[in-house]
Amino acid sequence: MKLIIINNYVRMFGLKTLFFLLLVFTFQETCAQKLSKKGKKAIDRIESYLLKEFPSDEPGAVVLIAQKGEIIYKKAFGISNLETNENLALEDVLPIASMTKQFTAVSILKLVEEDKLSLTDSIQKYIPEFPSKKHKITIENLLTQTSGIREYFDVDESEYHLLTKHHHPLEIIEYFKNDPLEFEPNTQYQYSNSNYFLLGFIIERVSGKSYGEYLEKVIFSPLNMLQSSYWYSINNPNAKQPIGYQYVSGNFKPTIAVDGSIWYSSGGITSTVDDLYNWNLALFNDMLLNSNELLKKGILLKNGESTGYSFGFFIKDLQGSVTFQHGGNLYGYSSSGLYLPKEDIYVAILSNRGFKPTEDIANYLGSEILGKPIKPSKGLFIDSDKLEKYTGTYQLSSDKNRIMKVLIVADRLVLSFPEQKGAEVDVLPLGNHKFESKKVNAVLEFLIDDGGNIKSLIAEQEGKTEWIKIPE
Repeated sequence: MKLIIINNYVRMFGLKTLFFLLLVFTFQETCAQKLSKKGKKAIDRIESYLLKEFPSDEPGAVVLIAQKGEIIYKKAFGISNLETNENLALEDVLPIASMTKQFTAVSILKLVEEDKLSLTDSIQKYIPEFPSKKHKITIENLLTQTSGIREYFDVDESEYHLLTKHHHPLEIIEYFKNDPLEFEPNTQYQYSNSNYFLLGFIIERVSGKSYGEYLEKVIFSPLNMLQSSYWYSINNPNAKQPIGYQYVSGNFKPTIAVDGSIWYSSGGITSTVDDLYNWNLALFNDMLLNSNELLKKGILLKNGESTGYSFGFFIKDLQGSVTFQHGGNLYGYSSSGLYLPKEDIYVAILSNRGFKPTEDIANYLGSEILGKPIKPSKGLFIDSDKLEKYTGTYQLSSDKNRIMKVLIVADRLVLSFPEQKGAEVDVLPLGNHKFESKKVNAVLEFLIDDGGNIKSLIAEQEGKTEWIKIPE
């Protein structure tokens, strides 16, 4: 069997990949290298922390940590199905949500290396159904989240039935293609799933294969990612799928059974932590691309400012070390992947608990292995019925034409801006009527009147603004 897979690698990527394959087989069978006394203490702290974050009687997570080419920690926590009380298992296949974007980005870059497209091509060259705008939008704009195309995924509860149906990509593109740009391309950064949705359809048009077929042929099969596929039903119909849960009104409730086509190339891949480790090992050892330098490239706007986002990765800092990371959240599931290239530390987390702060958890785990532990996230949650008092319509005190709506979506608070169709920001509780959004680097504080009612909120983001709550 191994010989067959080796032949596949050599045929697909050349002889240099043979070395990588031997690494994969060697390292996957090694789940604990000889740790120093200090390293063992770090693992003990990690174990204690994860047991608190993912109690044995709640929806949980599968966690993998690797260092210098060896898996040093791998464990499943919590419950896969609360009705049957079945535990999560290491081999369970879970949605990776927005971590999908790195697979989409690499697929595009492979097509670039094959001279089948250029990063400077306009998107209309491959999707003529998408109307031309005032400014040219390039493939690179999509990859770097600098296109100005608005977020397509703003489904409210009245439209949940749409999530259970299979959609052709053009059906979803139709939903946002005629909207004006929110800014001139390359003048701002704005995270939008629409960008990576369009990239998936470009992959289909250029390769002549469906998105799932392309991933299977070019990435999953050659990298021996046998449990990975574009959603469950496409290439991996027998995968064991843990039920996804949201925490609502003091209870964990199973989410609706969605169809992955609604997320497509922006969030529709399902995988395991072992497969993600194979992926990261190949990607950062130049086994997928001739060079991964583009992935590591920081993106600058026209004004010279850095966006902090590359091709499917956020480029950040963890205790003085450069990180490439991306997390994801969708209905009932959350994920995170963190890589420190200099120290060769990798963390993968896949959870069946929606909107769990997996990125914060991954950062803590990475900092422990780095030897510079940060203060772990408290993972504070508030029941949706207690969030109700914060909801309503707010008006900017300095400009009464600026309106913001505060809504509850699933079990989280969301800020919505009607004048910017589709612009929504999730916020997480900090306690004492304070919330934060790491997505836009903002902290909100709701102010209470003498009667105990919300009267306004203060938003702190490169300065402070006050929003007055409008009586219903």
